[in-house]
Amino acid sequence: MSQTNEKPPSKYETLVLPRIAEIPAMVDAGLSERQIAAELGVAFCTIRRYRKQYPELDEALARKSKWEALI
Repeated sequence: MSQTNEKPPSKYETLVLPRIAEIPAMVDAGLSERQIAAELGVAFCTIRRYRKQYPELDEALARKSKWEALI
């Protein structure tokens, strides 16, 4: 039996990252972070932790100001 030191992929890698491009549209549609987390299949506390860990997720979840939305 061979053992590998490879970790299984995280939920971020399997559930969030493949759909990262969809998240800004969810934000624009008015979904809350809790709703987005549910849509992605992760807990709300998990999405909050991932937001701190992964800048690309934080950017995808950022809500535009009213001024930025007009540009």
